[in-house]
Amino acid sequence: MEKRHVIPKMVVSAVAILLYFGCDHSLTELRAYLELLCSWEFSENISSGGRYVVKLSFKHDLTFIRKITNYGVYPRSGSQSISAWLETDGTYRIENNKLIFSPHSLKTWDSFYSNPGPTVIRPYPYGSIFEDCTYRIEENTLILTYLSYPADAPVVTTRSFSRTK
Repeated sequence: MEKRHVIPKMVVSAVAILLYFGCDHSLTELRAYLELLCSWEFSENISSGGRYVVKLSFKHDLTFIRKITNYGVYPRSGSQSISAWLETDGTYRIENNKLIFSPHSLKTWDSFYSNPGPTVIRPYPYGSIFEDCTYRIEENTLILTYLSYPADAPVVTTRSFSRTK
């Protein structure tokens, strides 16, 4: 029987990031990237009786996906029924404690319009996401502080995401 060697995912990710960046980066910078590599989730109930879930996934090739899924938003839709979703993908980088997102495309789907498939928009139409974002990780929680625009003026917003598998 042939003996197989298994290389842990974290080692493969570290090597991939080192090859991507070259060897110019410190171990502290490498550790910062490795800590982000997974999916993070935020969930909140909304006034309609539904809820929305934000899933933020960071990949070893320095790409990200942010997917926002709305459940039970429309009348007569169950709380587990997907009402709509939008997905943003792009690249990211870390500079000190700043997390900088460069979105490339947006995919959307909404059950209200009965479209069989998502609408894809390239390039990303809204500038950036998580503008002026700083981050920190405390145990299994990713805490982002960034500017959002709920009205006419920017508002400093803090959102906590839990690590998922």
